[in-house]
Amino acid sequence: MSLRSAIYTIIFVLAIIMVITLLVLWNLYIIQDYRTIKGLHIAMYGQSHVHTTVRWFVLAMGIAFLAIVIAVLSVFYANTLRGNRFKQQQRDFANMVTHELRLPLSSIQIFAQTLRQRIMDPDERDRFADGILSECSRLGLLIDQLLKFQQMEQGKLT
Repeated sequence: MSLRSAIYTIIFVLAIIMVITLLVLWNLYIIQDYRTIKGLHIAMYGQSHVHTTVRWFVLAMGIAFLAIVIAVLSVFYANTLRGNRFKQQQRDFANMVTHELRLPLSSIQIFAQTLRQRIMDPDERDRFADGILSECSRLGLLIDQLLKFQQMEQGKLT
């Protein structure tokens, strides 16, 4: 897990903890407020029955809104992780392509340096020239595959 993913995970967990804490404190406040209102109602009217429809409606709406907040946070968190994973895959792909392209180039360079530095018989020179041509072919195939991949990504190739 990258540092950025770890930070996003910590922020997400803290946000969920804050939402749950808010929910608990809010419920305690509503219960306390209800007890106060009920006590005042009994003191004024002498009845113990207080209409609780509004209280339950407010409580239900609060829970629904908090559930929506948690859902939205979860979606943002999932998208962030997915984006980070995609960026890591892009970096890995670029590293792999770079490695695959450098290998034939290194071989060509070694063959060319050897040809330049040594006096060799024609058979050995032909073998080195064949090695250079083979690596050039391999490099060309890799580049063609990359171009085809890019076209497929852009939807130009079916």
